[in-house]
Amino acid sequence: MFGARVLAITSSDEKAETLKTLGAESVVNYSTFPDWDREILKLTNGKGVDKVVDIAGEKTIVKSAASCRIGGEIALVGFTSGVGGGLPPIDILSRSLRVAGTAIGPRLNFEALLAAMGQHEVKPVIDRVYPFAEYREAYQRLASGSHVGKIVIDVAH
Repeated sequence: MFGARVLAITSSDEKAETLKTLGAESVVNYSTFPDWDREILKLTNGKGVDKVVDIAGEKTIVKSAASCRIGGEIALVGFTSGVGGGLPPIDILSRSLRVAGTAIGPRLNFEALLAAMGQHEVKPVIDRVYPFAEYREAYQRLASGSHVGKIVIDVAH
């Protein structure tokens, strides 16, 4: 992705294959490797990654920090696994990590994001589009964790 070496974690071998087709160099299945942070360190020869994009929060933030190099960065963009997690300040300070929570933010930032996505032809991965009448099924699929990509509910139909 834009010249970066992408390492990813996921919950299944099927999802791992999808991530590889999307450009991930290596993927660690955390169901197989619960200590996935150690696997990431192996893949980086013990150095750790420069940047982590953490979408899960509570269940991953500590291991995300352990996966970073000294001076690395974590962008926390979601909390699909919960809002707790307790990343100890010593983990941040001792490794000189930068941790930032981020959201879409103001409209101008969102417009800039969309423009950049268009310019670089970034396409969102959509698992399935559900008509509004099937919203319950959409939420069930989301809750199951079996989806790869976004679940979309089409409110126009």
